[in-house]
Amino acid sequence: MKKIDLSWVIVILLAVFVFTYNNDSVISRFNNDNNDNNVEINGSYSSDSIISYSSNNEAEKIQNNNYLTGSDLEFDSNYYVYYTYLSENGKKIYKQVYANAIAYNKTFKTVVKVKVNELSDVMEAVFNDHPELFYLDTNYAYKYNGLGMCIEITLNYNDTIKNINQNKELFENEVNKIVNEANKLPTDYDKEKYVYMALINKVDYDKTALYNQSAYSALVMNKSVCAGYTRAFQLIMQKLRIPTYFVLGYAKEDHAWNIVKLNGEYYNVDLTWDDTGGVFKHFNLTDKEISDTHKRNSISVNLPKCNYYTYRY
Repeated sequence: MKKIDLSWVIVILLAVFVFTYNNDSVISRFNNDNNDNNVEINGSYSSDSIISYSSNNEAEKIQNNNYLTGSDLEFDSNYYVYYTYLSENGKKIYKQVYANAIAYNKTFKTVVKVKVNELSDVMEAVFNDHPELFYLDTNYAYKYNGLGMCIEITLNYNDTIKNINQNKELFENEVNKIVNEANKLPTDYDKEKYVYMALINKVDYDKTALYNQSAYSALVMNKSVCAGYTRAFQLIMQKLRIPTYFVLGYAKEDHAWNIVKLNGEYYNVDLTWDDTGGVFKHFNLTDKEISDTHKRNSISVNLPKCNYYTYRY
């Protein structure tokens, strides 16, 4: 019997591996999770964003492939906490998704390859950190290779993209009305109470509202559901330089609420339940106080614990 040359077997196996890894259009998939846990990002990108840039003030372009990498973007961990939960490659994809979203780009090859399950965390992190992207839909498509590594992303945009400049202006005007009044108050706690009441007085709970997963629906259309309340509160508090996070969880059904940071202390705030069940009932509660009804899930389980009583109402 003729002996098999193991060196040739190894070469063949390596060739198969390289081909599989580099096959950048093997499988396509569309992410379409339609529930209240899945938020259509809302907001507007404006000059007073907390995000900082490198000296050239624009996201880097790869000259040959002509797509944005976002490699020069930096995100303040006090405000964009979900970014900090990602791996180094996950952070690179997060930057790239954000850079392409603010440029309204649709499809781009990923600057690095990540596993599909990690891509889900990356996209959720972008959605949860950035309520200002009101025109970005949480349904997205992606391609992955034979090793299950994502190699291309396609972003989807809601209908507000059709008149984006006008819609941004409408959105920013509503944000600034509340921000300007809140800024007249002396403490972050006073500002928080003002924003909380301003939104409860402004927004009606309505499952049939257009873009009801977005801050746009809450601030411009005055009708929304939990994701809209939560993102609107998050964005306005960010503008006031008060760290506020979007929490995904379960409260009798898929639900969203906020965690706010006041002088280093963290508190739970649920505007939706308070708008429909009585004001200040779920305002600045501890995890223990809210645990019977509210359970965090997904990557929101990583958010800081709320164990303080200083700023109870």
